Amino acid sequence: MPKDYFQLPSPYYHKYFRLARGEEFHLIVTDSVGLEGAVGSASERRFAERLSMEYAGPTESRKQWAWLEETLVKVTRGSAPRIVMVVGHRPVFSCTARSRTVAEERMSLRLEKMLSQFGVNMYINGHDHSMQHILKDGVNYFGNGVGGFDLHKIDIGNPWPPNRGEKVVWAKKAHGFALHELNAEGMRIRFAEPVENGIQTATEKPTDPESTTSRRDAIVYETMIPYTMNKF
Repeated sequence: MPKDYFQLPSPYYHKYFRLARGEEFHLIVTDSVGLEGAVGSASERRFAERLSMEYAGPTESRKQWAWLEETLVKVTRGSAPRIVMVVGHRPVFSCTARSRTVAEERMSLRLEKMLSQFGVNMYINGHDHSMQHILKDGVNYFGNGVGGFDLHKIDIGNPWPPNRGEKVVWAKKAHGFALHELNAEGMRIRFAEPVENGIQTATEKPTDPESTTSRRDAIVYETMIPYTMNKF
């Protein structure tokens, strides 16, 4: 398999796409575990003994924070309609009941301020095994850690971090996936879970060449994130 098969150039990176009508889509992928290196000591981090200081230590963390701010400054310039999607493993907000670390909460607070400052459209995370849509200061936070393993309990009445003014729009404890589609209005986001009798959203290549089995899925949530214009 070629080294760049999945087009993942580095632990964190930015990709830019210009649509036919002139709209812009910016995908900014972070190493959110690495971001914790500048805001927490080893005793305040999850699985600290397994982390590489080359990628997740304080020096690299400070470098990544600076890169992220510089990147957000660049992508929020100009007047073209745009969608800015930031992706990271750790959540900024969540309504799942599970353990948290000091470093995770500090990273969440710092990242939330940055995303709000630059008017980012959305942040997508894994880590928490549930489907989620949370809203705070115009930024949409989607939890999509539902590809496998055990699911986490939903606790809508006690979102994390507490007392930050976030609104839980929707959440569900289910395995599945999310679909992201850019169109003339913005980005349509749909969450789906596999069912026996659902619509066909994707076709799985059969293990048996003679099989005609395809996966069918039920759309359990849908929302539209519109393009935004420069407000700075």
